[in-house]
Amino acid sequence: MMEENQNNIFEPLTGITKEDILEALKVCLETIHKDIKPTNTLKAMVFHILKSYFLDGKRFVIAECPTGSGKTIIGFMTYFCIQYLTAKGEYDFIRNTGRQAPKITSYFLTSNKVLQEQIADDIERFNFHDYMMLLKGVNNYVCIDADKRWKAGEPRLVKKITEKFGGEVPDNYVPTYELRPCANYSGEKLQEKFPCVSDCPYKVARLEASGKSCTILNYAYFLNVMRMVDLNPNTYFHRRLITICDEAHLIPDIVCNMFNLEITEYTFNRINKTIDYIRKEFGNRTIIEDANNIINGVLNFFRSPINQASEIINFMNKCQTLVDWLKDVCKAYNSESFNMMYGSTVKELIEDVSKLIDRKDSLTELIYKRPEDLYFESEQVSKNYIAESYKHVIKDLKESQMIRENMLDKMQYGLFMSATIGNPDEYAELMGIKKDEYQSFYLPSSFDFSKSPIYLTKSGWLNYKNFDTDIQKVINDCIKICNQHPTEKGVIHTSTFKVTSILRDNLLRTGNQLLISRFLFYRDTKEKEYLIEQFKNSDLPYILVGPSLYEGIDLPDDKCRFQILVKAPYTQLNSYIKKKMTRYPFWYKRNCLEKIVQAIGRSNRHKNDWSKVYLLDNCFNSLIFETNDSIVERIEEKRIY
Repeated sequence: MMEENQNNIFEPLTGITKEDILEALKVCLETIHKDIKPTNTLKAMVFHILKSYFLDGKRFVIAECPTGSGKTIIGFMTYFCIQYLTAKGEYDFIRNTGRQAPKITSYFLTSNKVLQEQIADDIERFNFHDYMMLLKGVNNYVCIDADKRWKAGEPRLVKKITEKFGGEVPDNYVPTYELRPCANYSGEKLQEKFPCVSDCPYKVARLEASGKSCTILNYAYFLNVMRMVDLNPNTYFHRRLITICDEAHLIPDIVCNMFNLEITEYTFNRINKTIDYIRKEFGNRTIIEDANNIINGVLNFFRSPINQASEIINFMNKCQTLVDWLKDVCKAYNSESFNMMYGSTVKELIEDVSKLIDRKDSLTELIYKRPEDLYFESEQVSKNYIAESYKHVIKDLKESQMIRENMLDKMQYGLFMSATIGNPDEYAELMGIKKDEYQSFYLPSSFDFSKSPIYLTKSGWLNYKNFDTDIQKVINDCIKICNQHPTEKGVIHTSTFKVTSILRDNLLRTGNQLLISRFLFYRDTKEKEYLIEQFKNSDLPYILVGPSLYEGIDLPDDKCRFQILVKAPYTQLNSYIKKKMTRYPFWYKRNCLEKIVQAIGRSNRHKNDWSKVYLLDNCFNSLIFETNDSIVERIEEKRIY
């Protein structure tokens, strides 16, 4: 068996033959759950994935797998086979033998909780608990201590929770880990002060998950863990042999959103208010007298736009001064009553500012060593009684390097699967994958699309030039289509809230209350999640409307029989997008195509499913023919009357 080095980095597997791969596949197929019945095409795909790693010397495989083609099964089988190959036959996959997997080999990554839950359901259904486990972020677990204090009616906690829910706390509410008082303690002090640590649901789950040969995480959790690996060799999770990535087209955006910076004054205003509360509650100590100079020195950063990149570094230095001062505040007011009322809050604020300071070195390198890759802007976000407020956005234009350093370099082998990979060479370039490092595969769809046409209606042009003149014609056709599906549920993708608003106004002007009552409009993420559940669980012919319904929801069979894409989902052009397009000229169109393919896939979830898709914007007329064959073959022209 292959051993890990001190940093838990796997060396490539060597000496693997074609016969070994075929043997691994045979064992896998003999022992995985009887309900998993992979097609010959899926088996061939897994074989070629393994061949790419062990015979062709590739680190990465990029695989486009259409919706419903069995991505999860491909991921499971790839994991099982690699698990077998690492053990060189020493491990059997017979369940319930009590034998533990000899090597922790794999991560299975997803983009969101919904997809995580789907995989968790599969683990339950196929009885894979011996090998695999889902782990969520800390705030998804119950805090035993907070729950106890909530039930006891502790005033401060009750006030905090009541404010969180706007005054009305649900009857079935249970405090989650986000309210944990132990966040700022460690080691012996943690154990001493919080005896519940040994039974903490999150810590128990993390320990168990870290011991499974395959752990299912979302991308954000994985990236945070990998960021700590080099800093702390004693972390629960380390680099593993293979990382299997579902919905892999989202990785560039996820990584960039995590490692680019958006700095607002929210945390610093909280510090200011907290200091005022401390002063009123515990008196004006000498240390507090410095508050105005220190806090205002930081808040001034948000009173005007950034003109020079060096201002960011100066701000970071002031943040360090602020953190040091807050630590002194805790020492000066140190008492049981202070620690009970404000200790955890202040330490939480210190932690938030410290996370920002941790980015100083990487920002310094970007600003002074790679200034050509630096993008920064300031955006006015509000006006208050004190002054104008700006948020500052700092981005690294060399996104492929960011992905390379924070993700790819943490993998030995990587499998990237999605229904919307598109051009694999473009995808590899965005990811920072070198040409000689990967192989790509396309898995044809096995779905019957004969009853699922995609209609080009040619209702009007919704580009910048023609939007104002053509939007009314497009909206009229949209309403006509809804009337042609009076008993069926549907989804309308508006691309922007502006289009959503225009549709709502026109709908109200019809005065058709029966039609109006079918429409579900959302204004924010929370309302969106609520309405999606209402839409999915109801038998009424609702029509769900919004600009961001392209992915993350499964609507099989009668849950959705028609979809309307009103406007081509191009990203709104701004200075950052324009600069990004100079680095990756293909990205702008590619991003739009990804959304189109994802949207179309929401309503065809299995082989015998069917639905109709209407593309209203004339901009679709050329775009749609640049998607995959299974979509192009379904395209028809249709006038709406």
